[in-house]
Amino acid sequence: MNRDQYPLDTLLSPLPIALATGIGILGLSAVAPVMLSANVGVAIVAVVSMYLGLSGGFGAAGGATGALLAIGAWQGLPLYSLVMGAAAYLSFALVLGRATEANREQARVVEEQRRRLHDIADEYDTIFHGTRSPMFLVDVIEGHQFCYIRNNRAHREATGFSTSEIRGKQPRDILEPEEAGRVQEQYRRCVQSRQPVTFEATMVFKGVPRTWVTTLTPVFAEDGSVAQIVGSSQEVAAVRAAQEEAWAREQQFRSLAENSPDLITRVDRDYRRLYTNPAVRDFLGYDVEAAIGRTNRELGIPEAMTEQWEGAVEAVFRTQRPQVREWSLEHDGTLRHYFARLVPEKNEEGVVTSVLSISRDVTGLKRAEEALRASEEKHRALVEQSAEMFFLLDFEGTVVEVNPAAARAIGHSRDAIVGQTAMDLLARDERPALDRGDLRALARHATLRTEELQILARDGNPVPVEVTLSGVHFGGRQYVMALARDIRERRRMEASIAEHHAYNRSLLEVFPDTIVVCDGQGVFRDIRTSHTEVMMWSREAIIGSRVRDVLPPEEAELFIEHVHAALSTGAAQFMEYSLPTRKGRRWFEARTVALDDERTLSVLIDIHDRKRNEERLRYMSYHDALTDLHNRHFAEEQLRRLEEAKTLPVSIIMADLNGLKLVNDAYGYRVGDRMLLAAARVLEKACRGGDVLARWGGDEFVLVLPDTGAYTAEAIRWRIEALLRPVRVEEVPLSMSLGVATRAKSSTSLQATLVAAEDQMHRHKLMESRSQKNVVVSAVLGTLAQKSHETEQHARRMSEYARIIGARLGLSASEMSQLDLLAKLHDIGKISVAEEILAKPASLDRTEWQIIRDHPSAGYRIARVTDEFSHVADDILAHHEWWNGEGYPQGLAGEGIPLLARIVAIADAYEAMTSGRPYRSPMSDADALEELKHCAGTQFDPGLVDVFVEAVREGRSAGIDGSGMSSTRG
Repeated sequence: MNRDQYPLDTLLSPLPIALATGIGILGLSAVAPVMLSANVGVAIVAVVSMYLGLSGGFGAAGGATGALLAIGAWQGLPLYSLVMGAAAYLSFALVLGRATEANREQARVVEEQRRRLHDIADEYDTIFHGTRSPMFLVDVIEGHQFCYIRNNRAHREATGFSTSEIRGKQPRDILEPEEAGRVQEQYRRCVQSRQPVTFEATMVFKGVPRTWVTTLTPVFAEDGSVAQIVGSSQEVAAVRAAQEEAWAREQQFRSLAENSPDLITRVDRDYRRLYTNPAVRDFLGYDVEAAIGRTNRELGIPEAMTEQWEGAVEAVFRTQRPQVREWSLEHDGTLRHYFARLVPEKNEEGVVTSVLSISRDVTGLKRAEEALRASEEKHRALVEQSAEMFFLLDFEGTVVEVNPAAARAIGHSRDAIVGQTAMDLLARDERPALDRGDLRALARHATLRTEELQILARDGNPVPVEVTLSGVHFGGRQYVMALARDIRERRRMEASIAEHHAYNRSLLEVFPDTIVVCDGQGVFRDIRTSHTEVMMWSREAIIGSRVRDVLPPEEAELFIEHVHAALSTGAAQFMEYSLPTRKGRRWFEARTVALDDERTLSVLIDIHDRKRNEERLRYMSYHDALTDLHNRHFAEEQLRRLEEAKTLPVSIIMADLNGLKLVNDAYGYRVGDRMLLAAARVLEKACRGGDVLARWGGDEFVLVLPDTGAYTAEAIRWRIEALLRPVRVEEVPLSMSLGVATRAKSSTSLQATLVAAEDQMHRHKLMESRSQKNVVVSAVLGTLAQKSHETEQHARRMSEYARIIGARLGLSASEMSQLDLLAKLHDIGKISVAEEILAKPASLDRTEWQIIRDHPSAGYRIARVTDEFSHVADDILAHHEWWNGEGYPQGLAGEGIPLLARIVAIADAYEAMTSGRPYRSPMSDADALEELKHCAGTQFDPGLVDVFVEAVREGRSAGIDGSGMSSTRG
């Protein structure tokens, strides 16, 4: 029988068991006769069969049933009795068999749980009996009665009660009544609060009173009630003794820590300070109260130091061993160095609960070490890198150390030289000059001695050296230090001094400047010059003459003064002279030095060209390069001077040239510069002597009028306006916006007066700006007509052709007006194109074609700065764009080109083809229309071309052209 098909809980449910029991009783009554009437053998067979049925499942139960049926038939029992008995027996046997199997499984589980509980109990017993604290276990009965179950060894030793003596006893059975009542009350508190309870009580155990601190811990049953209480006690005397000992240790620790210059800190596993001593202020800059309970990160200690510190603390917790660390920290602007030892602190169970760190400031030690190391390195570097040869000799003259310079000079390695004697290194004829006796005397008395000797190089050649010998003492021994300098170069220099003297004498003869030797009495002793064509005196006339007899009085006195200064101070003297020459007065710079105690040498350098350049640079630093007026820097200095002098009254006129940007865009910057020059000349004519006129910047000028009141300033303003009226540049009238302000009181600053004049100028400019721009544009259009030969009739025809398309498209009145203006201004950018390019009959070269291609952009810049024309600026920029995107300047395509620009492009092309240009003859109307159709879809909008061609052809059939004019043009 499969247990998964017939679960045990189903077979053992109340109903099947009841039915099986009933049927079993009936079956037993049916088979009872068999059992009673059969002989002993049959009875044994029946009992065995029943046992097999109870224990073996279907197979054994079936066999037993068959055996019972056979016995019943043999005994002649009725058929119904046999069937009922067999069914009852079979059912009873199967149910009991299943129950038996379930019991066995349950028994196995129970046994496994029993073993686990046994293991847990063993562990519990180990802890319970192994701890040194007295412990006991109390059974809680109905929540208010308490019986002792067991106690551990420490409890038995402390109280004198064995486990058998207290098992099943209540507190009143082993304690005095009053004590028992207090204890039972604490047990009830533990049960009711369901929390651990700690109390102190004095109890008498076997006649011995003792005071205990007891902690009661509840143990919960499966239903959540308190089933038992675990008690742990400790005698107060022991606790207090331990506490006093710990307190004494803590006080000793704190006494040492509080007075220690080292930083002592205790931290937990979260790196949080449990304790720190007052040294924390010197180390970290925090008070003790601010540092306790906080980590390095919370105190803002630098990240690098914090990570190193936390790593050391973590290493102590992990390894349970002391750690040593060094780190640096900047404190009060000084880098400090620290050495720390971190040790673990353990509890009674040996677990590390905190880390104690002792940090010491080792900055002084570090600095001393660094200073010592630096000193050693410095002295070693001085010796190693010195160009002089260094030898250290012992008492007997043996070489014990040399530097690289000595090794290089001799040509041997250091190891080859060390161990030789000083005598071995000297040339033979030099050896008597220095013997061991000399070396011993030097070593003993530390005297100083200098010799010129020769040492032998590796190649056998002697090397002349100047040797300084001195005795030195260190390490408890006496040595001789020899510093040798190679004097081969010095001797070569000495040998060549005479040659140099001769060379210098020759050099003086060809020196490009004038050299004069003069004594302290002001008499010329020598002169050398190459400026014979300039100087007015010959060498023979100068030598022996007095300075006052040769030079002009002022220059002579200055020259003598410098001669005396050079002789008395020994310092070089510098001065500039303007001296008469054959070419007039020229500037010279004289540099005078003492030649000896009685003579000076002066070099006269011709600086005439330099002085002229300096004057020009000085002039340029205060003048405008274009207009030659003073510049803003000069004007500001004059205003500052007038402010300091408290000059009153002072008037200021600010002037701004109108339309300069528009002229620059239309005509180019050269014409704009001409306008600025014309404005500067007008302002110069209006100025008086003492007035300060300056170009303030860009198109602005400033006129500072000292000692000038408001009335006079206004008169000067009227004069400027009158002078401006007749002036024109490229047919553009010269116009300036003027602002006037006067400083009449010292309480008003000149800066404020300047601002007032500037504000008035800007107000006038706003009022005059529009009219002036219109004047400029009119002049531009007039100039354009003259340059490009585009007549008024051309503009009118352009407008009419454009209006044909506009009317067919149903444009509004404002759009038609804008179209007329665009037709008039579309080529305004050609004002900046040279006339020879516009009228050139031949093909344009690459440069000329690029200039032509720039005229839409120039026209856009001109139109956009004028309020009346700015709304057609974008159309002007786009009137040479192509429908297929191959036009210029932006490469727009299709309907991305403004509509009015597309219309004007067709009208312009048709008018150009039918009117002709300097570089080609006019076309007929029919050919022009065919050309437009040919370029539709590439250069021109095909839809607009169709509209225009249809309108022109309709007008031609009616006897008029597309513009509504007679087809025969006059």
